[in-house]
Order: sequence, then C-alpha cells, then structure tokens
Amino acid sequence: MRSSASHVFRAGDLVLRMAPLGTIQAEAVARSATTARTLAAAGAPVPSSVASLKGLLVEEVDGMVVTALPVVPGTTYDDDELTADLARLWGLTLARFHQTGYVHGDPEPDNLVVDDQTATFVDLDDAEPGEPVGDLAFALRAWTPSGGLPDLSGEIPAAFLAGYRATGHVDLARLPAAVRDVERRTLASYLVHATTPADPDWPDWALRLHTRVAERATELGAVL
Repeated sequence: MRSSASHVFRAGDLVLRMAPLGTIQAEAVARSATTARTLAAAGAPVPSSVASLKGLLVEEVDGMVVTALPVVPGTTYDDDELTADLARLWGLTLARFHQTGYVHGDPEPDNLVVDDQTATFVDLDDAEPGEPVGDLAFALRAWTPSGGLPDLSGEIPAAFLAGYRATGHVDLARLPAAVRDVERRTLASYLVHATTPADPDWPDWALRLHTRVAERATELGAVL
C-alpha cells in the first residue's frame, strides 16, 4: 500500500516504510523512526522502531530510505464508528502520549490501533515536543464548529475527555485558539501537497486534476 508520506509494505511481523532519497517524504520516514524509538523508550503508547542487521534505524537501499516497525495487532476506527468505551480509551491513550512531553500531530482514531483494552498510536510523522491543547483541538475537530468550542454534549467527545482527564488535564478556555491554529496548519499542509510539482510521467487525466487542485490551493492560500 502507499500512504500520504511513504510506501508501506508488510514483511512478516514487520512493517517497512520507504521513500525516495532526497524527498520530503524520506525526511519524514527517517525522522519518524528516531521519534518512535525515543517515545517508546519514554513509555509512550507507540511501537518502537526496529533496528536493521547493521544496528541502524534508518537504511539507504537502492535509492530509498527504509525503516521498520513491528506490526501492531488490532483495529482502527473512524470518528463515526466510535463507542463511548473506545472514545474513553482514545482519550486515556492520548494523555499517556502527552505525558512524554510530545504531541502526536494527527491523533485521530484512525491512527490509534485498538486491541481489546490496549491502544497504540501509529503514524508518528508529525510527532514532536509541543503543547497538548493543539492535539486535543485536532482530535475534537469532528465535533467543533469553525472557530468555536467543541460540542461536548455528545456521548463520544464527553467520553474522550473523561478518558483524557483520568491522567491529565485540558484547559478548555484555550481550545478556540487551538482549533483555529489547527485549521491553519491543516490548510498549510494541504497547500504543500497540492502545489508539489506533478510528475511528467503521470497520465493526462492526473496532470489535469493536479492543475485544478493546484489552482484551488492557490486560491485558498490567500486566507492564510
């Protein structure tokens, strides 16, 4: 399969991630390998990178940057598939993640692998030291009107915050500004991807689509 950041393959009990040398994607793959090892050592609920036979977390093979992670057994969910119990586990796991001083950057339930009552965050490309409120705003954006506070009257967001508060604290007064920041960062990320030059080897329909998307990205960029 191919993710937005890299090529991903399963090899037995390992997941191999790779991207062409010299690309932004390759930098993300290498950074996430180091981050995964650091976070796992700090007790975060993440899989730790697996070293190669040379003892390296990142290898260069045939023009590709390659890293490996263990396969995490379990299931991921979309926002509309969550139960209160799953949402509570999601919040609890994110609080444990934040206790390391890092934020995930994309802490949605589709990046959380759940196996019974155990949950593990994957996709650490955007993980870095930071303020937890940004992660919380991002996680709750499905229940947040533009520029406002999340609607916590629903069972799912309320259960998420209950799980988070079991080990941490969220200052709701700071959420509106955090939501707006998340909106800006999401748009900025979209602009980067949408305006990346097209590959001339793409078929004609893909080149035409890329042109339209890039034009729309330019229009949206005016609001940043």
